[in-house]
Amino acid sequence: DPASASPAWYYVEFNSTSGRKRGYVDQSMITPHSSVSGLSSLRTVQGAASALQSLNVYAGPNSNFASIGSVSANEAVFTIEGASMESSYSYIEYTTPSGRKRGYVIASGLQILPGVFATMANAATVYNGPSAGIYASAGSVDLGEAVQVLGKEKSWFYIQYATSSNQKRGYVLYDTLNNPSAAAASVPDRTFTGSADVASQELTVYTGPADSYATSGTVYSGEGVTKFNESINGYTYIEYSSPSGTKRGYAENGQLVGRNRGVLAEATSTPATVFSGPDKTYFQSGGLYLDELVIILERDISSIYPAKWFHIEYNTPSGRKRGYINQNCLTPSASLGSVQELRTGTGPALALGEQTVYSGPSPSYTAVGTIFNSERVSVLSSAASESSYAYIEYNTGGSASKRGYVQTGSLQPASVTLPVISIANVVEGVYGYSGNNRPLKFYKIGNGSNVLAAVFAVHGYEDAWAADGEELVKIAKTFVQEFAADHLSAWTVYVIPYANPDGILDGWTNNGPGRATVSAGRDINRSFPANFAAYLQSRNYTGTTPLGAPEALALSEILLQWKAGATTMVLLDVHGWLNESIGDTEIGQYYRSQFGSAFNVSPLTDSARGYSTLWGQNQGMRAALVELPFPSSPQDIINRNFAGKFVQATRNMLQAIAPSIAVTSVTVSPSQFVLNSRQTQQLTAVVSPANASNKAVTWSSSNPSIASVDANGLVTAGTMDGTATITVTTVDGNLSDESLVTVVSPRILELLRQLENMASTSPDVLVAGYPIHTAVLDFLRHVRYNDSAWALTLFHPVRMSFVEYVQNNSPVLYNELFSYIREEGAYILALAYNHTIDLAHLAATIQGYSSSPLVPNFWTGWGGDLATAMANVTGLLQDGGDALDAAIDVIGNSQYSFSLTDLNGDIDAIKLAELLLYPDLSIADTMDEYYQTVTATNRRDFLLIDIGFNSVPTEEDLTDALYNRMTGSQGFSLPLGGDELYEKAIYTVPNTDPPQLIEPTNTVIQATCRAFARFILNLFEL
Repeated sequence: DPASASPAWYYVEFNSTSGRKRGYVDQSMITPHSSVSGLSSLRTVQGAASALQSLNVYAGPNSNFASIGSVSANEAVFTIEGASMESSYSYIEYTTPSGRKRGYVIASGLQILPGVFATMANAATVYNGPSAGIYASAGSVDLGEAVQVLGKEKSWFYIQYATSSNQKRGYVLYDTLNNPSAAAASVPDRTFTGSADVASQELTVYTGPADSYATSGTVYSGEGVTKFNESINGYTYIEYSSPSGTKRGYAENGQLVGRNRGVLAEATSTPATVFSGPDKTYFQSGGLYLDELVIILERDISSIYPAKWFHIEYNTPSGRKRGYINQNCLTPSASLGSVQELRTGTGPALALGEQTVYSGPSPSYTAVGTIFNSERVSVLSSAASESSYAYIEYNTGGSASKRGYVQTGSLQPASVTLPVISIANVVEGVYGYSGNNRPLKFYKIGNGSNVLAAVFAVHGYEDAWAADGEELVKIAKTFVQEFAADHLSAWTVYVIPYANPDGILDGWTNNGPGRATVSAGRDINRSFPANFAAYLQSRNYTGTTPLGAPEALALSEILLQWKAGATTMVLLDVHGWLNESIGDTEIGQYYRSQFGSAFNVSPLTDSARGYSTLWGQNQGMRAALVELPFPSSPQDIINRNFAGKFVQATRNMLQAIAPSIAVTSVTVSPSQFVLNSRQTQQLTAVVSPANASNKAVTWSSSNPSIASVDANGLVTAGTMDGTATITVTTVDGNLSDESLVTVVSPRILELLRQLENMASTSPDVLVAGYPIHTAVLDFLRHVRYNDSAWALTLFHPVRMSFVEYVQNNSPVLYNELFSYIREEGAYILALAYNHTIDLAHLAATIQGYSSSPLVPNFWTGWGGDLATAMANVTGLLQDGGDALDAAIDVIGNSQYSFSLTDLNGDIDAIKLAELLLYPDLSIADTMDEYYQTVTATNRRDFLLIDIGFNSVPTEEDLTDALYNRMTGSQGFSLPLGGDELYEKAIYTVPNTDPPQLIEPTNTVIQATCRAFARFILNLFEL
C-alpha cells in the first residue's frame, strides 16, 4: 500500500496452525528485513463474477494453503487483479455473515459477469428501478466504493455492489459514478418487453438472479407482477408493488404461473390519470408517473367514441391495481395484436351478501370498494385467467362508477325485463325501431284536444344501480294503468315507457352504452337540435350532429306529430335520481308538492344542451325534465310510493291546465228513417253536458253494405234493401245511442213496375195491340207533352183510353204517379239512386229518340232545349249585355228552360232509348240498372257521341259542331219542320198584344252554342 495511505497496509503470507495463509497487516506493525521498493502495489477489484458451483476459498493460490471459507453456486463475488503465477486461481472478494473476505478459488469455477468495473464519485442511494419517485430504495453505496456496472436504463446505471453480507443489485443516477461516459459506452442499454403474470405461491424476490443475492422482498400467492423478458439461471426479472414503492428483482421461474398476459408499456405523456372505467366520468382511481411501466391488458378499438382507452395493470404503494388510461398517455413496448378488445357487458347480477371489490382478480390486489347485499351490478365479459372472479361495474351514487372484481360465487344472475302493458281502452302503437331493432312503443289514453307526452327511460342506466331504468319503466306502467281508469276527457295522454330499450336490456354502464343507446352510443337527452353541442365523452356522447341515434330521431318525429293536432301540449321527460325538475317551473311545482320541499324546481339554462325539454319548449310545448328522488333499492321506490306520487302530481297538473268535464250522455236524431238506395241522411249527435271537455264521437254501421256512415254522421244507403243500425259513440266515456235506417228500392221504380203490370193487363194492350213501352211512356207524358207542339217530334198522340184505364182501376197508383207528371210548376222530381228525374220530360225524350220518323232525334232532347235557351238569351239581352255572358248564365240554370235536370234527362233518354229497343225489356228494370251505375263521365260521353264525337273535342270543335247541327240541314234549315225548331229559339216579349217576336241573331246562336260547349267540357258537374 502506498506510504501515503493512512493507515498503510502490507499484503503478507504467513504460517498458522491450520496451514499457510495470506492476509493484510498494518505497516506499522511490520519491520522489513530488506527494502520493499521492489514490491508491487496492493491489488484492486477489477470486476465481478458468479460461482458456477460451490467452491472452497483458500488463503493462497492453491489448495495447499489453509481453507478459509466457501462460496455457493451462483454466488456473486468481486474479482481482484491477479498475478501471472496465479493464473489457475482467481483472487476474489466475497461476503460472509461475519463480514467481507478475500481469498482464492479455482479460476475455472467462476463465470465473469457482464459489465464494467467502476467506482462511485459520490455516496448515493440505490433504488429498485430507474426512478427515485416510482421505485423503493434498495440500499446505498459510499464515495469511492467499487461497483460493477451491468447496464444503463434511461439516466440510471444498473449496478451490482457488495454489502456486509452479500451482493446486491439496483440503480444509481448516471452522474454518481466516476467517468460515467466511459461506463455508459461499455455497457448495454436495458430495454424491456413484458407481460403480466401471477405468483403461483408465496415467493422471495432477490436483487440478483440467485438466492445468494440480497432479497428485494416478498410476493404473495396470487399477487400480480410485471414479468420482463429477462431470465438468468432459472430466475425471471420482475416488477411488483410494495408499501415503500415499486420494486424489481428476480424470482424463480417455477414460482410464476406463466400467464404472459398483455403488453408492457411506458407512460410517455402526463397527466396520466387512471380511471376505474373507460371514460373521464368514472371514479378516478390513480395516476402514473412519467416513465412508469404498466401492462396493457385490453385495448379500446370502438368505432363510436373518439377517445380510446387502455385497460392496464400497474403497481402502487397500496398494492397492485387495474384501471383505464387514455391511449395517448402510453407507448407500448411491442405489437398490440394479441391484446384483446375492451370488455362489454354480459348482463346484471345481484350480490349475495356484502362483498369487497378488488382492483384485480385476487385479494392481493388493492380493494376499491364494497357492494352490498342484493345490490345489482353489471357483469362484464370474463377473461380466461380470471375464472374464479367476476369483473363487474357498480354505481357509487353518481356518474363516478367503479369497476373491479368479486368472487364469481358471490353473485346471482339477475334478469331485466320490459313489462307487458295490455289494458282496456289503451291503444298500443309503434313509433320507430331501436338500433338493435326493438320496437319503440307508445301507449295512448283518451282523445282530448290537449296532449300530454310522458317519456320514460331515455337513459337505460341512471346512477343508482345497474339497469335502474327498469324502475322508471315500472312507474310508467303504473302511470298507464292509473290514467286508463281516469276520464281525462280534455286530454290525450301518450306514454313512452322506454325510449331506450336497448340501453336497459343490452347496456352495461351509466357512462356509455346503457345510459346511452347501444348501437350508436348516443345520449338521447343531449342529442336534440336545441342549444346543441357535441359531447365526446362516452357518458353524454352525441357525435357532431343532432339526432344521431335512431331512437332520438324517432322520438323527435312522434313528438312533433302529436304536437301538430294539440290545443296544448305538455312534455314530461322522466329520469332518476336527482330529486328535481328542470324546465317549466309551474309544472315542476306539482311534483315538488308530492315529493317534498327538498325537490328542487328550476328553469332551463344555457347548460341544457341538446335536452329534449328545451327542444320541446322551442316547438311550443310546455316541457319539464322530472328527476325522481334517489332510492336505496327497488323496494325503497315502492315503499316511498314514487309511482303514486308521480301519478297524482301529473293528475293535479293536467286538471289545472285544462280541466276535464266528463260526457254524461249522447243522443242521435233522427232515431229512425227510410232511404232509397244511394240516398243520404245527415244524422246529428247531441253530447251532454254542453260544456263537456271532449265532445268527439265516432260513427259505425251494423251493416255497411245496406247503409254506411262517415266520420261526420252522413249515412249513405247502399243498393241492398234491409235495415242497419247506425251507432254513435262518445270518445270520452264510450257512451252510445242508435238510429235505425231502412233502405228500400226507389219508390218511383216500384210505381213504374206497377204501371207496367197494369199495361200488360189492359184492353189497349191485350186487344188493340198497344205496345207496353208506348203505353207506359204515353201515360208519363200525357199531361205536359201531348199538345200539337209535340206532334212533329213525337208523331202520335197519347191514347187516353189507357190513361183512363189506370185512373179507373188503380186510382192510388194514378194519383201517386200524377204528382210526378203534372203540369209545369206543380210536379215533383222523382229520385232514384241520388239522381233527380223529370219523369214526364224523360218519357217524352225517350219516345222522341225511339219513334220520331219526321225529324232528327236530338230535337226532342238537347236540341229543343238548346233552341229554347237561345230564346232565353235573347230575352236577357233586351236589357243590354254580352251574348256569351248571358248564354253562360242560362245553360244549366234551373231558372230557365235548359236546366241541369233537363239536360241530364236528355242524355239519359239517349241511352235508355237505345236500351229499350227490345220490347220485352221492362222500363222500370232498365231504369233501375241504369241509374245505379251511370256517372257524370258516362253522361258526358253519351252526349258527345250523340253530337258526333267519339273522344273529347276542343271547345272550338264542339262549338262548331253544335252550331252546324242547330243551323244546318238537320236543324233550323231542315226542309220539313225546321221552322218548328226555329220557333223555339224565337223570344216572345212578355205582355205584348199582338205578341212581339224577336228572332235570335247569329251572335246569340253562336254564343249559346259556345256556352253549351263550354258547359259540357268545363262545367259539366253531375
